[in-house]
Amino acid sequence: MKLRSAILLGALAVAALAAAACGGSDPTPTPRPAQATAVPTPTPDPSAVSATFNVVLSMGPFGVVSVGIRDMIETGTNGRIKLEHQDEPNAAVAVPQLLARNPEEYERTMFYINEETRGLWAQGVDVSGSGIIKPDPVALYAIYPAACTTIVTIDPDIRTVADLAGKRIHPGTQGSVLPIITDFAIEAAGVKGQVNVVPSAKQSYEALADREVDAGTTGIVFGGAAGSALTPGFNRLAQTTNELWLVDIPTDILDKSRAANPAWDAAGLLQPLPVPRGAIRGSARVDYDIVRADSFCPAGISVMLWTSPDVEDEIIYQMMTALLENRDMADESFPFIAAPWKERLGHVFVSQDAFHPAAARAYEEAGVTYGKEGVDEWISQQ
Repeated sequence: MKLRSAILLGALAVAALAAAACGGSDPTPTPRPAQATAVPTPTPDPSAVSATFNVVLSMGPFGVVSVGIRDMIETGTNGRIKLEHQDEPNAAVAVPQLLARNPEEYERTMFYINEETRGLWAQGVDVSGSGIIKPDPVALYAIYPAACTTIVTIDPDIRTVADLAGKRIHPGTQGSVLPIITDFAIEAAGVKGQVNVVPSAKQSYEALADREVDAGTTGIVFGGAAGSALTPGFNRLAQTTNELWLVDIPTDILDKSRAANPAWDAAGLLQPLPVPRGAIRGSARVDYDIVRADSFCPAGISVMLWTSPDVEDEIIYQMMTALLENRDMADESFPFIAAPWKERLGHVFVSQDAFHPAAARAYEEAGVTYGKEGVDEWISQQ
């Protein structure tokens, strides 16, 4: 038995030596490198996304709607995304100064400026004299959508801008574009120097109510249709007096204004927006025609909320999704404009590429039109 084992071991040894001599492979296996295990990209956890934004705007004319919007967003995100209001009568003046002092706050600041201010900033024009915000802010949603500058009056004899000769007018909030547009219209109508412009710390509707002026500059929202609306202060004035009317700014006046102001024209501003006869009557809840004849006003003063383009996509997406999914809360929060606002909260006079990409995604997923393209589509269907 021992002899047989010895013979077998010897044969195996000889075979191994022969294989090596003939170039056989090393019997020891070559180690293989370890294969990397693919790690799947984790899906963002919505519950982990949170943010608090400082919302800078004038609470007087815009507060009711903005607080209602805040409630929609906080409800839809279970309080993970919060909006805290900072009351500033003129955000176009205050925000550039605020962010110049604290640039790191840009990504957690939302603020009201209108399309004309943003368009002029992009052209390098400092409208208010308080600075230009860079990088260019991106659009989110409107408090008062599809708005244009208009003049209203308590004098039934003032029907067009030319009729302001010899009259007193409140030009709108100082530091905003309203006094500038008013001046453009007065000059284009050939009555500059004949109109008594009365600046005031009061809102335009307050100066009209106190009979300190004959006319005042303001804005119309939801322009382009009979559902157009004024802000609550003007609605109350119309309801209590039955003596508030729109002053027409004809298209030839707007053409002259654009020709005389090429920077504005280059930014796509001062474009005529139709205001049909009978508009505003329903939203103001009066039984007379505030708009006495088919009229026009220059588009571009929508009360729009803007922020930094660098805000994280997931935060903006969740915020906008919450807003869009809960917009029926407007029926209780601000019923005077709820119906058109729910349909048109993205309607402003800037192109869709001016919106934050995550906001654009939320609008598209909800089937809600937005931007100038949305305005044009909506008007074409009326």
